[in-house]
Amino acid sequence: MVKLAKISTLAAVGALALSAGMTVSAPDAEAAVCKAPLRGTATGQGLFGKGTAEARRLARYEWESRASIIYGDSFGNFAKARRVFWDCKKGAILQARCTVVARPCR
Repeated sequence: MVKLAKISTLAAVGALALSAGMTVSAPDAEAAVCKAPLRGTATGQGLFGKGTAEARRLARYEWESRASIIYGDSFGNFAKARRVFWDCKKGAILQARCTVVARPCR
């Protein structure tokens, strides 16, 4: 009975160690597929949010272009980017400026 308890304890500890090892390797897997963060910035003009929407679209386009040029076409897909941060501000009358920072991934 004592041997059975020791075996099941060892099995539980082994399973815990194995799952801990898997979580430790997850960031390494992301690093193998993702590159360093890139920034895209643009301005847009318009009323009622249209300037911000245009600035976001153009910032995304700039980010995709930079990612493709620096890391290759397989990293230029914004939909696959990770850790995406947007910063949009209204500037002068009718003008908005947006910056996006994200890690390109394939």
